Amino acid sequence: MFLGISCGRIGYRSIHKFTKANEAYFTDIFSLKHGVPSHVTLRQLLLALDKDTLSNNVLMNGVLIKIYHL
Repeated sequence: MFLGISCGRIGYRSIHKFTKANEAYFTDIFSLKHGVPSHVTLRQLLLALDKDTLSNNVLMNGVLIKIYHL
């Protein structure tokens, strides 16, 4: 999901189109037993995210970086 967002995809349907277009790659790299998640699952994940926490923290190269707004 974050790869789709970082590639400029906005919205769960657009992110799903991105994941479907790259499904073979994602399935192999992330060992997805059942393929990429549906657009419904992506929507549920996006709705469940704590947007404040997410906007204040960024994961870079496996390291969580805390962002402080001045």
